[in-house]
Amino acid sequence: MKNGWLTGALLVAALVMSFGVAQSANRATYAGRTGIYFGGGHGIQVEYYSPAGGAYLWYPGNRRVVAGEWQYRKGGTICFRYGPRTYNPVTRKRGGRWECSQASQQARFMRYACKGDPFGLGRQGGRLPYVLPRGKFALAGLRAKCGGKP
Repeated sequence: MKNGWLTGALLVAALVMSFGVAQSANRATYAGRTGIYFGGGHGIQVEYYSPAGGAYLWYPGNRRVVAGEWQYRKGGTICFRYGPRTYNPVTRKRGGRWECSQASQQARFMRYACKGDPFGLGRQGGRLPYVLPRGKFALAGLRAKCGGKP
């Protein structure tokens, strides 16, 4: 099984755009929400951000959730850390260290967002509903399940 993950800033940063939130957004803006992303070389990705700081990424081609952590820091900085055995095929970096950036820099990749964890990413013990295909064609079905708006 290959593990992939998106640089954390890309994911939560996009929530700022989706929710129409200013750069002064706080942790509550992200906690307990799921984002659906497309672009950045990764294709479609879905991630749930638990209020307790867990990040649960559904990455194309993976058979299991990529579990990690997220933090919102002062000044609109979003930080992510995935396990040391994870690998980002786009940046060619291994996980295990916090990666931070300004949320506003990466907002262009968010396509949809919703409250809660409709895909069960944080509740299923690492299991995924199905292997997420590469490509944009699956966005409509994910959006329908999420109930998100473009």
